[in-house]
Amino acid sequence: AIGLDILVGWTGQISLGHAGLYAVGAYTSALLATKAGFPFWISAPLGVAASGLTGVALALPSLRTKGVYLAMVTLAFGFMAEVTANRWSFTGGPMGIMAIPGPTLPSGAEMNATQYFWLIGGTALMVQMLATNLYRSRVGRILFALRGSEAAAETLGINVYVWKVVAFVLSSVCAGLGGVFFAHQNGFINSETFVFGLSVQMLASVLMGGTGTLLGPLVGSVMLNLLPTLF
Repeated sequence: AIGLDILVGWTGQISLGHAGLYAVGAYTSALLATKAGFPFWISAPLGVAASGLTGVALALPSLRTKGVYLAMVTLAFGFMAEVTANRWSFTGGPMGIMAIPGPTLPSGAEMNATQYFWLIGGTALMVQMLATNLYRSRVGRILFALRGSEAAAETLGINVYVWKVVAFVLSSVCAGLGGVFFAHQNGFINSETFVFGLSVQMLASVLMGGTGTLLGPLVGSVMLNLLPTLF
């Protein structure tokens, strides 16, 4: 949600396909861990990097559009990712990938659920702090200028297209990080996880908490995920 807010709240671009980027991170790390035997501490960064590279490949053509047209392109990508995961034997098809190992401690023992919770919580805090610093930096001001007026930003010498790609890649990296953590937490993934509804849920978290605000994604995510659990 923090990554999606960089795209939606900061630059004003709408994405409806972030579940696909989430899936790229999850599947890359899960396949490297189960088929190649890579430990979590290697497969996880590679999964995040794969999402970032996919974000570049998706952003370069799609960001020449804007508004509803960009939303349709990203929506199509999300469906493509879901169908590919479902049909491709390498990803396990409908059966998915099972027995995905969790991260290990220096002793060699696998983290238990509580330890993994603190790993995810600490990473989320770090991402929030990085986003806060970015928000207040020159880069943040440039991205907000794109949302205000692309034409005005161009007159100030800002390369609008390049900075939109930068925002999309930052957003993709965060989506991949979330996917990686999900895969190794669950121990099992298949295509039914990465459906259109997941993209909508991410976007709803951003909108509910308030787009373009420092703590909006956090507040929206807590509300959207915690309240149904409580009730």
